[in-house]
Amino acid sequence: GRVFFNSILYKKNVFFSDSLVCHKCNIELLPDINSVIEHCKVCYYVSRPDKSYSYVCFKCEYHTQHRHRIKSHVSIHLGVKEFTCVFCSYSTNEVGNLKKHKRKNHDFEG
Repeated sequence: GRVFFNSILYKKNVFFSDSLVCHKCNIELLPDINSVIEHCKVCYYVSRPDKSYSYVCFKCEYHTQHRHRIKSHVSIHLGVKEFTCVFCSYSTNEVGNLKKHKRKNHDFEG
């Protein structure tokens, strides 16, 4: 699929393709979270002035030196929700949100 990089559409993160494209280098990424995270670590088009830039998001300016934080952040862009409630259809990308949900909606303390 084609991606249109009109400056207005780019700023709003609106694309006419279901492909994943790095906004830094315009390379198409594999639709796999681990591949995306690896690219966030090695993209050569990103300035990395200090160690807090170990991982730089492929889609926005977010950066961190921790893999688990970039994974959680990138999951939001990808729509990945790896934590699912066993009592209903609720899902989230943060384990803390799932715990709050179960306490509030299912009187579950665990």
